[in-house]
Amino acid sequence: MSSRLQLACHVSQDLIPPGASGPANGRSKTAPSAVVGSGSGYGPPLAPEGTPLSRLVASTLYTSPAEPTPAEAAQGWTGTSSKTEYDLVCLPLTNHNWQDRWERMCTITSSATEMELSGMSSAASARDLGEDPTRREAESWRAGGGFGRGEVNVTRSEEAGSLLAMAADWLELDSPVEGIRFDSELALRQEITYASYLSINTIILPPPRQENREFLADYARAVNSALASSWHIHISIRIPVALQSMGHAGSRPGTPAPGASSIEVDRCETWEAWNTIRSLCNYSTRLSVTLDLTNQLPTSSSLSRWFAEPLQHVFLPCTAFIPNAKGYPVLSRTVQAFLKSIFKFNPTIIISGAHKGHHAAGGPLAYAQYVRYLHRKAAPLDPVEQYAQGYMDHLQTPLQPLMDNLEGETYEGFEKDPIKYRQYEEAVYRALCDRPEKLPVTIFVVGAGRGPLVAGCLRAAERSGRIVKLTAVEKNPSAFVVLQEREALEWGNSVKLVYSDMRSFNPSEKADIIVSELLGSFGDNELSPECLDGVMRCLKPTGISIPSSYSSYLAPISSSKLHAEVSGSSPPPGASADGKPAEQPYVVMFSAFHTLSASGGRLGSEKIQECWGFDHPRPDVLIDSTGLPLTNHHNARSAHLTFHIPRAGVCHGFAGYFEAVLYGDVGLSIHPERMAGDMLSWFPIFFPLIEPLYLPAHSELDVQMWRMTDGQKRKVWFEWCASSFLSASSLAFAPSPPSSSAGSFAPNRGPVSADTLSPGTTPPWEARRSVGGGGRENAGNFSPLVDAFASAPSPRLSHDRDSGRMHGVEEEEDLAKAAQTRILVGYSKLVNPGGRTSFLGLGQGLLTAAICGNVFASPNVGQIRKAIDLVGSKKGTLAVVMRYTGDVLLFGLAKEQHAVTNPDKPFRLTVVGDDCAVPRKQGSLVGRRGLAGTVIVYKIASALAQELADIDDVYAMSEYVATRVGTIGAGLDHCHIPGTGPGEGHLGADEVEIGMGIHNESGIVKEKLTSSKELIKKMLAYVTDTSDSDRAFLPFKHDGKDEVALLVNNLGGMSELELTSITNDAVSTLLEGKIVVRRIIVGTVMTSLNLPGFSLTLLLLPRAGEAYTSTRILELLDAPASSPGWPFVGKGEPGVPEAPGSSKVEEPVAIKSGGAPIAHVDFAFFEKALTSACEAVIKAEPEITRCDTIAGDGDCGLTLQAGAEGVLGAFKSGKVDKKDVVTAVLNLAQSVEKTMDGTSGALYSIWSNGLAQGLTKAAKNQSSQTATASVWAEALTHALETLFTYTAARRPSRTLVDPLHAFTVSFAASKGTDFAAALKEAQTATEECKDLIAKAGRAAYVGREELQKAQVPDPGALGVCEILQGIQATL
Repeated sequence: MSSRLQLACHVSQDLIPPGASGPANGRSKTAPSAVVGSGSGYGPPLAPEGTPLSRLVASTLYTSPAEPTPAEAAQGWTGTSSKTEYDLVCLPLTNHNWQDRWERMCTITSSATEMELSGMSSAASARDLGEDPTRREAESWRAGGGFGRGEVNVTRSEEAGSLLAMAADWLELDSPVEGIRFDSELALRQEITYASYLSINTIILPPPRQENREFLADYARAVNSALASSWHIHISIRIPVALQSMGHAGSRPGTPAPGASSIEVDRCETWEAWNTIRSLCNYSTRLSVTLDLTNQLPTSSSLSRWFAEPLQHVFLPCTAFIPNAKGYPVLSRTVQAFLKSIFKFNPTIIISGAHKGHHAAGGPLAYAQYVRYLHRKAAPLDPVEQYAQGYMDHLQTPLQPLMDNLEGETYEGFEKDPIKYRQYEEAVYRALCDRPEKLPVTIFVVGAGRGPLVAGCLRAAERSGRIVKLTAVEKNPSAFVVLQEREALEWGNSVKLVYSDMRSFNPSEKADIIVSELLGSFGDNELSPECLDGVMRCLKPTGISIPSSYSSYLAPISSSKLHAEVSGSSPPPGASADGKPAEQPYVVMFSAFHTLSASGGRLGSEKIQECWGFDHPRPDVLIDSTGLPLTNHHNARSAHLTFHIPRAGVCHGFAGYFEAVLYGDVGLSIHPERMAGDMLSWFPIFFPLIEPLYLPAHSELDVQMWRMTDGQKRKVWFEWCASSFLSASSLAFAPSPPSSSAGSFAPNRGPVSADTLSPGTTPPWEARRSVGGGGRENAGNFSPLVDAFASAPSPRLSHDRDSGRMHGVEEEEDLAKAAQTRILVGYSKLVNPGGRTSFLGLGQGLLTAAICGNVFASPNVGQIRKAIDLVGSKKGTLAVVMRYTGDVLLFGLAKEQHAVTNPDKPFRLTVVGDDCAVPRKQGSLVGRRGLAGTVIVYKIASALAQELADIDDVYAMSEYVATRVGTIGAGLDHCHIPGTGPGEGHLGADEVEIGMGIHNESGIVKEKLTSSKELIKKMLAYVTDTSDSDRAFLPFKHDGKDEVALLVNNLGGMSELELTSITNDAVSTLLEGKIVVRRIIVGTVMTSLNLPGFSLTLLLLPRAGEAYTSTRILELLDAPASSPGWPFVGKGEPGVPEAPGSSKVEEPVAIKSGGAPIAHVDFAFFEKALTSACEAVIKAEPEITRCDTIAGDGDCGLTLQAGAEGVLGAFKSGKVDKKDVVTAVLNLAQSVEKTMDGTSGALYSIWSNGLAQGLTKAAKNQSSQTATASVWAEALTHALETLFTYTAARRPSRTLVDPLHAFTVSFAASKGTDFAAALKEAQTATEECKDLIAKAGRAAYVGREELQKAQVPDPGALGVCEILQGIQATL
């Protein structure tokens, strides 16, 4: 290892000199001493010899200068100090003075129970608490107190430069006492604030306490809060490598415990605690681990999981060292091996207790010297690791050589590989040796790059003595220059160079051997199958491909660092997350990672498993007349893999590898267990999971992977997901724990533990195991998830114990069944569904850039040129602009300037004019305006560009579509331009303007506003009518065979509801005109700011015999696009809208009373009174609506009108029972339910049904068979009580309840004899609503001042009054 290992010396509080901190209150009782200033003039004074702490730090990090000899002294040399083995000093930030004050303040006040406080009277409590100085001090501190000078060990930022700070180890963030937890959190945040002030970057926290493991989430939440309190402080949690159990108490770290079992035990308790903390902290990149090696080290397999964690420090106590034969401190082989394996992560090693004299020889520096010795002796980096320095755990987007031309630096990196090209040369050599000696062999090297494969083929030909005709094909123009250079200087006529894409390469003679190096990290991820498909037509029937096959491999891994990077965790406040998207694979040289799987398990599965493979050539693929595959479906793949997970862990994604057979037994491999030497060309590939997936010990992980294609040869992508399972057998029988439960972070199930059991007592886990009869002995310690399942065996495993069969046989059969039964315990989301990231295509299906000018103004030529320079492609750039004079002139100027400065980069310009409002003669000079039809041109041209079409093909398509779109707009007013005053209304309230543009221009004609359907008929006539040659822009035939795509565009101020209605009318109008609608696009795609209007665009699809087919145009229109402004397009044919009134709604079954009939006193009067009430409501609708517009949402009047019309309709149709008043009320209630919506409809329906019930009860109570006035009065009271069951509104509430309650009480008091007096009470209650503060209803959301100022009654209350007044008018 070349870089210097960082070592820190841990200085405990007892070694910090007393002078480093003052008295607890921060004030010295002695007079200030004369101290020389620091020299800055403004900072605190500093003695010449420094502070006690700075002297301690200096003596730890530097040796004292040696005394000079007399000769040296004569020359003025005073001696120099040198560095010791230490680089940093680690010490606690605060001291016992702070601990004493905190415990005095907080331990008493925080732990006081509610019972103790409740025992005091409220007055006495307030008086006593207020007079208690300790409580006052505590509350003052909680409000924002700080440290005293004597409570901290570091008082100056000058002292902090070489320090690592440790937070107070007595803080209990996981205390069982709630108050202590919260006060500990405040104290921690205070320490972090102080550390930040001192410019200390990292603070180390004490670990969570095992006895408080039930409060681990509280600890984690406090840590997360601490991280949020400072945007730059890093927190490192000191986590024991394992918990010390009784069986290990007498052994040294790294050595076997006396009597310990030789069977491997997975000690994962502390890792489980760490996993909980970092998960609740959302994988913050400022949270790390300080791994404490104080306790017994677990097995190497258990230790390896820490390799995937952010390991920043290692706490190494001197008690971990053992004496060698001479008494010097050394480490056991286990600890040595572990340290050597983590040195590559560059942790800081904190050595603790060096000054305590644990060993006889060596002195305090011997420990640091030994650790440095281990670091020097650590294995050197292998060639791949040396090459990858700077790339370790660095996520890189995989190359896409099919789409992009590689840079020279990339080629240079590949060419440094000492293995790959040697293997290729050997493969070609063997292939040539298997050919007849005298026959020439034709070799094509496709994707020749800068020529290393060409050189290898020439050497193989020379070795084999074969005659070869070698052709090198390359599409990268820059790399082709290098090939020409090598041809001139090295190869001469032995190589023929062809500048071409291999897929369009068309040689006169086919090849015997095709050689390519298109493999990616996953084998096929750089589209080797697709590339070779395109060139296999150039291979003879007996020819071969090198490589001939390749396979992809996968393994689940854990890597906190990579997960944090792809998830973008913990950005600073106000900053955007700088993470990479999680839904794409990355090429990465893994360093801080851990492979979770292992060979074995229930299925005997492999640690790293094969997904799929590809072979070349493939004679079974169907090809077209040019020799290319008809589709790309044959390159789709899927895999379902099951991995054995022996130890608990968290899966963050999957590592991908590949193996390739070049020829015969010559191959390439980056499979970790079968790597073909130190190849530099490929790092593994990483498929991340969006959310981490916890995997219990002894679980199975099912991984499903897909390689997908879209069938149109546009793109290829991967999708993946995972699920974790536990076999039922592992759940039915709990694994035995280690010798003590003291080391478990699993949930505590009660006070019983192995440490407290009396001799002869059976521990609860042993009892469970003995009942199960056959648990796995020493299978591993409890995991929280496994342990939880073990307490509740799966019901699938239950069986009849009274079956009479032998229990042993029964259990054996149950185990066999359980082994086949799995229980799902976790699953991931499907990652990258539909190919959100893919390996082919340009852009994401729409524009690469949009250039904006000021409001309603074109961009200037500088902006246009800048955009072209930023996104312009060597293959060409297409600009699509709307026909407005400024746009056409300025884009035209940019085009001409671009042609001069970039003659090798094609630039095309399509101008779209789709406005159908202005006739040809009127717009003969300026042409038709560009409107929303331009977006259709954008979409189709962009989709074609995504298919890698030639620039001229894309341009031709855009020009064609521009001639097939027509648009007409309409608006109810003009828009408002930001920054200008309110304009005058251009239109009357009953007018609409047809022919609106998008720049606030006036339309072509104003018309009276009728219905939506009539307006749309007139608008579509502008687009489809061919009878006027001056306006027939689109060649409709009107023979029933015209087909269109319809775009309904919101010009800015329309609601979604209105757009939906407009769309329905537009489709039905087109169908009436015998025009077939093939696609419908509805949304806001081109606005005129907030203009209250819409536009209709028709794309007339081509007929047979035209340059393009309708199928092709729709295919491009349907192609996916990721722009947020592009609305979803259904790929199917749209449905036909039903004509208004054509849908049949089933009439509800008439309701009848279930009791004895109660006769009307006079049905004619009953009908007359309610008819009058309904007519009164309908007449009052405008006023009710006005009030509701102020005090609500404006719909109350229309809702009441609809209900009134429903009641009138019921009477008119004879649906109201004339004999039974209860049935009559139910009939009317049914009508209300059908016609009234919203809250009012529900309230009236509930009240009506309550009234029907009330009539039945009142008639029974009064022994009446007729609905008399007193029966009505009692029934109304019951109806009100029923309503109160479903609403909290009570008078006064400014709702309809106010007059209804007033009327009901008064009418009931008179037993139905004084309707007029009850009406007067209702009117008074309605009038009082004007001054009430709303407690319910829509008015509760309206500003009180505005409501009081308006002085309007509640609209619902007004409606009740109108009903009552209508009835009164008939009395």
